[in-house]
Amino acid sequence: MKVRALSCVSVITLLTAPAISGQLSAKEPIAQNAVFITFDAPGASLTFPTGINSEGVIMGNALLDSNDNLGRIFRGFVRARDGTFTTFDAPNVGQDGTWPVSINSAGEITGYSYDANNMTHGFLRKPDGVITVLDGPGALETFAVGINETGTITGGFQVNPDGSGHAFLRSPDGEYTLFDVPPEVGTNTAPSGINAAGAVTGSFTDRNFNYAGFVRTADGTFSYFYAPNGGQIASGLSIDSGGDVTGWYWDRNGEHGFVRTADGTFSALNAPRNIGCVPTSINPAGDITGNCIINQVFGAFWGAFVQERNGRFFRLDVPSTIQTVGPSGINSAGEITGTYYLAPGSGYPHAFLRTWRRRKH
Repeated sequence: MKVRALSCVSVITLLTAPAISGQLSAKEPIAQNAVFITFDAPGASLTFPTGINSEGVIMGNALLDSNDNLGRIFRGFVRARDGTFTTFDAPNVGQDGTWPVSINSAGEITGYSYDANNMTHGFLRKPDGVITVLDGPGALETFAVGINETGTITGGFQVNPDGSGHAFLRSPDGEYTLFDVPPEVGTNTAPSGINAAGAVTGSFTDRNFNYAGFVRTADGTFSYFYAPNGGQIASGLSIDSGGDVTGWYWDRNGEHGFVRTADGTFSALNAPRNIGCVPTSINPAGDITGNCIINQVFGAFWGAFVQERNGRFFRLDVPSTIQTVGPSGINSAGEITGTYYLAPGSGYPHAFLRTWRRRKH
């Protein structure tokens, strides 16, 4: 297996339009009840949230001064619901910093970091701040990419300079289980998400050198899926508690978002034309967030979107901003975090939390 590292993609987005109806109605629940909170990590020139848990705790990384004479590096952060920030570095971190990827409801965070030799190591950060380095058995480099509610972690690691290696599960007590799609099916098994039941999704390369998707259930059973019309499944897939997967594929017409339900049904997002659509997260209820290009409305701009479990598709914009950028996580309450720009080409993203007005009792 050749492990493909997650890229912290900051995709410029603007507005999306709902399917069929053109503009989002002012009577939509999202317009009536949504509250947007904008924030930056203290002292940061760049702030990138990468996930939010069911308690509203946000994690990510930010470009900050280091504690080890390394200048400004990407440091991990945790933002509590009350707005309190805690920054952290993985052990022995180098110039390229710390990259949190996934957080569970207990506040456990997993991700990876780069050491002084630019080699990657996975990590697990407990809510009390204790960080454990995760290196797969015999690994040269390790990427941890997902943690579920039980504390089980998935990812991949390389054992040879050519990139070959294995996918893994790491139990809460530290035991590693290695897995790959069977060699007669393909190679390059790259996990990207894990749900509460222990099902893992990700991508692989089949024997015909096509990129395809997989789901591996907790008992080790694999199922595979392919994009339509000769498309290629991308990595960065996300899986909900029921086993539904969202992600994107590309073909000669561009990128397209999809939902693949637990029964194997593969369907497109409800975006107008579904061109340039890159879902980034699905919550336990099956609500999806991500980015799309809506050519006929907004030219070549990206637009942040939400697609609810019932199929309703609508835009997501931070008020009084020009570009809403890269929603990166949606939790069980439908709260969303991501980044935005104040103006096109401004170069400095800021972070946001889309939450809800608290009802009066």
